[in-house]
Amino acid sequence: MQIKHTFLFTLILGLGWAGYLFGYITGPDPGVNGIFGPAVTCAMSGCHEGNPVNAPGGTLTLSGLPANWVPGQAYPLTVTIQRTGAVLYGFELSAVVDATNQQAGTLTPGSARVKVITGGGIQYAEHSNAQVQPGPTFTVTWTAPSTAVGKVRFNLAGNAANGNIQNTGDFIYTRVDRVDPAAVQPPPDNSVRAYTLGDRGGVSLLTDGTGALPDVGYTRIQPDAGNTTPSGVAIFGGRTNGVLVSETGVPATPALAAGRIYAEVAGAVNTGLAIANPTDSAANVTFFFTDAAGTDLGSGTTQIPANGQIAKFLNEAPFKTFSGTTFQGTFSFTSTVPVGVVALRSYVNQKGDFLMSTLPVIDTSVAAGTGTVVLPHFADGGGWVTQILLVNPSDAAMTGTIQFTNDSGSPVTVGTTTTYSVPRRSSQKVATPGTAASTTAGAVRIVPAGGGAVPTALVVFSYKPLGVVVAEAGVPTLSGTAFRTYVESSGADGQPGNIQSGIAVANNGAAAASVTFEVTNLDGSTTGLPAPVTVSVPASGHTARFLAQIFPTVPNPFKGVLRISTTAAGISVVGLRARYNERASAEAFIITTTPVSLEGAAPSSAESLFPHLVNGGGYTTQFILFSGSAGQSSSGNLRFVKPDGSGFNLTLN
Repeated sequence: MQIKHTFLFTLILGLGWAGYLFGYITGPDPGVNGIFGPAVTCAMSGCHEGNPVNAPGGTLTLSGLPANWVPGQAYPLTVTIQRTGAVLYGFELSAVVDATNQQAGTLTPGSARVKVITGGGIQYAEHSNAQVQPGPTFTVTWTAPSTAVGKVRFNLAGNAANGNIQNTGDFIYTRVDRVDPAAVQPPPDNSVRAYTLGDRGGVSLLTDGTGALPDVGYTRIQPDAGNTTPSGVAIFGGRTNGVLVSETGVPATPALAAGRIYAEVAGAVNTGLAIANPTDSAANVTFFFTDAAGTDLGSGTTQIPANGQIAKFLNEAPFKTFSGTTFQGTFSFTSTVPVGVVALRSYVNQKGDFLMSTLPVIDTSVAAGTGTVVLPHFADGGGWVTQILLVNPSDAAMTGTIQFTNDSGSPVTVGTTTTYSVPRRSSQKVATPGTAASTTAGAVRIVPAGGGAVPTALVVFSYKPLGVVVAEAGVPTLSGTAFRTYVESSGADGQPGNIQSGIAVANNGAAAASVTFEVTNLDGSTTGLPAPVTVSVPASGHTARFLAQIFPTVPNPFKGVLRISTTAAGISVVGLRARYNERASAEAFIITTTPVSLEGAAPSSAESLFPHLVNGGGYTTQFILFSGSAGQSSSGNLRFVKPDGSGFNLTLN
């Protein structure tokens, strides 16, 4: 009986030791790699005994650790145990924050010879079975923490075993490695973008449109020392439910200290104003309204911090100082320091789409112009309606006549209003009927009485093919003999995404004018481009053509600069930009205007401004710079600024 009990005891004890020993063959318990101190290793009593830790004659290495770790980066590591005479090998590795002993990143096996276990919230990579494909090398991947947690400590224990499947005669080696995080690099400064352009060249940059809500700010165009400031236009694009519903082009402008804009607030129509202060002093802005009768009212003041910006509608604080809910007239302002100003007319159509068009900002420190002003484009009928906005920049009433001419230069009757009378500091709006089935297009002449002072004029034409206004564009006036403008052409005609620049030209003179069109690439070259094209525009006549109509072989896609010139006495020019959006119907066509530059104007070295930019929430801004003057090359920086004056980081394509 005693023999039986002794046999059973010996059998049970043997099975227990076998399980104990074979358990370490398939990996040790968590935390025996020195993580909790040098006394807590595989060489402690009851594990592997008989030899001192790190005895001479063997080595333990951990390769692949970086000099400094980068958040989120994966690092393949190799554990190697070496000792002459060793038969089997095992290891245990952990990675913790050195200061807290908390898990740092993640460990994953590099092969089937490695497994990862967890104990007390800490991962341990270790051998999965020392007898399967025995060898001294093991691979593990360590993925660094996603955030900077400080210095990371790697505790590693390795076993060079004699293979007797007992806990004696094996050699345990340990090591501790510490790795500091990489120095945190400051985020890239995307609030500044360098530009370089050659004569008759340009640059086009587009914001990425990311963000659920719109972010706004403004842009400073700062030429390098010894350079002049290029011409420019910022095109705001607005989308509703992913559909492009409106674009408007805003010219780059110098800062000014006094100005006036056309102002209208009435139902679906509103007027927005952005004022940017690029100086290091606060701008104290005083403003007032003048109604259609020429009566000043609703004065107020606001302060814009140094390098700051404000963008509001006129029926919002701080500008809402007129009584009632509607207003038509002008908004005038003065500032204690020069500021950049842009005015936008908004219209919310029957679909709820927010349409935009640009209004001119008149520098009231400059005397009003005199003589006839020619607006180079209008359209009436066939879905088109034109509004003529006249703003009086002076303190005296202005009167005169409004004349419409068609493409051939012949007078045409459009509506019943043929005269204007604009009170001091005020404005007048004249609208064409738009009821005809076919479209009449041409130019508009604003002829002051007696050839005297003339109001600043703008044409806003609207397109409503199915009774719903889907596009509005403001046509400013600029007259001369040579002009430049940015142009673009891409996509298939009439298909979603199609972009087509165009040009409208009115002949200001009493004799036919030969007008020449020339295109250059954005690098200023003519490589791969069609030859110049010359057309004849009748006396007092008009022509409006898209780029692909002027140059049927222009590359697709194409971005470049168009030069328009004449040897005649003078022409008036405006750039057009048409797009087909994602709506597969007659309502897919939208249009805006793009400013042109006078080639003969002497360029300035002073910075100019895009007083407003918007990105996100369905909006993008395309920044376009081009060589606007003869022989002009330029380099410098675009500097993007938030309303609080801090840098505005933008991702540009």
